[in-house]
Amino acid sequence: MRGSFKTLSVYQDALHLVDLSYELIKIFPKQEKYNLSDQLRRACTSVTLNIAEGNGRMTTRDYIKFLKISAGSLNEMEAIAEIAIGQKMISEPHFQKFTKHIGTTRWKLIRLIKRLQTLESQE
Repeated sequence: MRGSFKTLSVYQDALHLVDLSYELIKIFPKQEKYNLSDQLRRACTSVTLNIAEGNGRMTTRDYIKFLKISAGSLNEMEAIAEIAIGQKMISEPHFQKFTKHIGTTRWKLIRLIKRLQTLESQE
């Protein structure tokens, strides 16, 4: 039986990304309220929610599928950050802090996926 998703380091990192995302959203211009801001909110919550949902699935294959969706959402967040820095909506230090944390979270997510794939192949 799997442990709680709440104890996973990658889940804790994803929660921190939600906080960082909301900090960035506060910096975005008002006209972005329903555009990039909304997209970033959905992407950052998707990372955390898919980690949680995948953990509750009955099969390792399903768990991996949800973790891969989380990885896609991390890519989406990084693309949003690229747009924001390119459009001068955020500063370079904000961009660096945010994308560094995305990278750390992605690395942990990939490690978890690989570990689960190894377990799945042994089933």
